[in-house]
Amino acid sequence: MDEFYKYLLLSLVSELDGERGKAFFVSLLRGSKQKKVLYLLNKKSLWGYYNLLGLLSSRSVEAMYNELIDGKFLYIKSNRLTDGFFYPLLYVDEAAKKYLDEKEKEYSDRLRDVFESNGKIVDINRTMLDLSVQSDALPDVV
Repeated sequence: MDEFYKYLLLSLVSELDGERGKAFFVSLLRGSKQKKVLYLLNKKSLWGYYNLLGLLSSRSVEAMYNELIDGKFLYIKSNRLTDGFFYPLLYVDEAAKKYLDEKEKEYSDRLRDVFESNGKIVDINRTMLDLSVQSDALPDVV
């Protein structure tokens, strides 16, 4: 796996350490429009990560997470949530925290640039949606 992808995936999990499972992270990185994904994007301000790996298949993104789990950077722990059910949640291991600290200087600027360009695309898409909703005649899709 590319080192930048590794940094990206670990930094996202560290933002939500123990709050969500692997399927959620895959959905967020692939640009899912599920309510739970969109809700947390706004609540935690994670728009920079949204749809960054949208061109990859779910299996590919999940395989990257599995590689990080196998490499002892992440681990899964089942926790009981408020509804009484157990959920497998993703946690950052000490090795990942050390890795993120070591690579921060190398990748933080690049990640910020990716977030900014992704944010501009999100803003442009929002503007286009607003304009199309305000327009009386929506263009026909061929």
